[in-house]
Amino acid sequence: MMGAAAAALFLPDVSQSRLLRGSAAAVSASTWNTLLVGGGGFMRGIDIVQSNNTLLVRSDTYPALWLFNNSQNKWLPLISAYSMPRAFVTNPFGAKPVVGVWEARICPSLTTKLYMMYCNAAFVSTNSGGTWTQLTNFPSVTFDANASDANKNYKMAVDPVNDTICFVGTPGTGLQKTSNSGTSWTTDRTVPSAATQGIAIAFDPTSPTTGGFTEGVFACSNGHGVFHSTDGGTTWTFLNTANMPTTFYQMIVDQNGKLWITDGSHITTWTSGKGWSVNSLSDNPGPIAVDPNNASNVATSSSQGRTYLSTDGGSSWTVREISTTVTTANDAAWMGWGPTQGWKAAGYAPPPTAGYSPGSYGISMGAFAFDSSSNLYASHGFGILKSTSPFATPSSAITWQSFSRGTEALDTTYIIHPPGGNPIGTAWDLPIWNFPNYSSNPSAYPAYYGPTTDFNGPMPNYGINGVRGWNIEYASGTTSFLTAITSVGGFWSSDGGVSWTIFANSSGVNPFTNVLNGGCIASSTTTNHVVMCSSTSPAYTTDNGNTWTSCTYAGRGFSNFPFDNSIFVCADRVTANKFYMYSTTDGWYSSTNSGATFTKISSFKARIGTGLSRAKCVPGNPGHIFWATGFGEIPYPIPGDQLFWSTNSAVTWSSALHDFNTINDFGFGTVVSGQSYPTIYLAAYRVSTGIFGVYKCINFNPATGSGTWTLMTNADGTNYPEGWFAPIVGVAGDPAVDGRCSISFINGGFKRYV
Repeated sequence: MMGAAAAALFLPDVSQSRLLRGSAAAVSASTWNTLLVGGGGFMRGIDIVQSNNTLLVRSDTYPALWLFNNSQNKWLPLISAYSMPRAFVTNPFGAKPVVGVWEARICPSLTTKLYMMYCNAAFVSTNSGGTWTQLTNFPSVTFDANASDANKNYKMAVDPVNDTICFVGTPGTGLQKTSNSGTSWTTDRTVPSAATQGIAIAFDPTSPTTGGFTEGVFACSNGHGVFHSTDGGTTWTFLNTANMPTTFYQMIVDQNGKLWITDGSHITTWTSGKGWSVNSLSDNPGPIAVDPNNASNVATSSSQGRTYLSTDGGSSWTVREISTTVTTANDAAWMGWGPTQGWKAAGYAPPPTAGYSPGSYGISMGAFAFDSSSNLYASHGFGILKSTSPFATPSSAITWQSFSRGTEALDTTYIIHPPGGNPIGTAWDLPIWNFPNYSSNPSAYPAYYGPTTDFNGPMPNYGINGVRGWNIEYASGTTSFLTAITSVGGFWSSDGGVSWTIFANSSGVNPFTNVLNGGCIASSTTTNHVVMCSSTSPAYTTDNGNTWTSCTYAGRGFSNFPFDNSIFVCADRVTANKFYMYSTTDGWYSSTNSGATFTKISSFKARIGTGLSRAKCVPGNPGHIFWATGFGEIPYPIPGDQLFWSTNSAVTWSSALHDFNTINDFGFGTVVSGQSYPTIYLAAYRVSTGIFGVYKCINFNPATGSGTWTLMTNADGTNYPEGWFAPIVGVAGDPAVDGRCSISFINGGFKRYV
């Protein structure tokens, strides 16, 4: 179905490890770099080789895999257009753009060599993830790195003494083994295949290593049980005696050869000659790790973040729920916050000062691992934590250090750049991000996220259950006044996004009853807003949300648009109290009375996609509206996905940009000296070059559609911003500085062009 058209989407023939280079004229000192958040993305697993403390962490969404770089003191991404084979950049996800790494491991005997399972394929790297080679003889397999069982570890293992031997416990196709670095694979016929989750694998570091391989291996097949091999996986013995677990959350073997398995309900251990023993701890243990310098020291946690420590090999446990604290010396300050009063009880207050009280922090757990110095690492819902002395005072506090710098994997939804302000973006989990002035301080993190610094969930859950930021807008008449839609309601800010207040909704209709699945807002003045949310009729307010009234509107609302980032209502940027609204059934409507009445003015319509249909008014130009139909999340050309515009208040529409389709988003910037129209920034596929990228046009003529479009490249002339090839979901031009814009990715955070 995708065939040659898909192959031509982003790149003509180029080297696998490089992006498409622009012409010499396109290469400039300007380049893409990261708008720092400081974390984001559920880190599902962590791997540490204790011989030299090489650290690897994987997440459930793009960019999916990071290796810690000691000299730069941060995590470096390993999945990019610079590192991946061309086929996984040009058409990386098929119709599913949310892809993480299902499993990845470091070779203990050769730590520059890595194996990885990504996008239903197997890969190997021999240069620390600098480039990846697909292992094409790996059997066909389907897995989901974002599924509920994605943080079940470890479903891949590399022989501690032989980097050519690797096991992968796939879901559905059984236990796979290679003895030649992935050139060929064999399916084990003894260990039964697991239909879901896969098979956990762990080598016994105490077993003999005759013949150049480690003899002791354990395998836990989900739904079946545990098998043990003493000849490197040639033959297996089923350990089917009393108390054998049949599923796993994390499986490890300690330095004494003791097997530890957590299954989300219990901890079970196995030792040779003694068999299985069920531990007394029953608080849904998930991650587990044993101190390599003292096997009596064991750490585990419930998946919700209640951390337990044992100094007697698991005979007794001390819970670290109430007294856990976090420091953020090198990371974003917000990483040190946690729930104190609960989302609603906090009253949507601004962020607390330094020194959040002990007891404020919990985490959504992925995996635990120790390094050679007994430092404990935890992968969790927004990054990585590190404790340098978890057993120093086991009966009192455990102090975590945030250790997430470089892991920019937030699931974003939109970005704007209000005149006179800084970029502000929206995202899942942590809804609103107000970025600092990146011109004066490009390495600064946002001070905090909004609309509140507390969490929607009972202690000690670190994370927001179902909280999403959908849309943010500035008032046309007062650009420091912002409004936003999140899945917990609508908010306003009078100080450029520094602080937020929930709309009072004291009388009239409530337009925010079903915002979990999407919504959009348009603001003309500080008091006049129009809202359209999932499964509710559009509503307007003229008193800043104290009272909402249903709009008189004959068009179609949106019964349900799940996880939708679309914008179907916009406010004229010049004429006060004037709004435009798109109806999927019959075209365009307009209101000139603050949103009270919408009158049909045009039957123009087009087939829209799911997620990225966007309508935006042009600053400084009354009656000028641009509209993209919204198929941009699909990573192959959609000829009908066009950019349309109107210069007469949506009465008639034009589209002369036939060289562009598959529009992700667009935004407006400055009016460059000598020009008469704002610079347009466009994330799209260009037909004539076959290149997807971000383009700018400083001399657009809305009367004819003419103008010169320039690809905004990295400093080396390549087209994917810093190598990121996930779909872009937001574009915002800088309203004050020529040639600058900000973008947001469906996974992978935010970037800026400076």
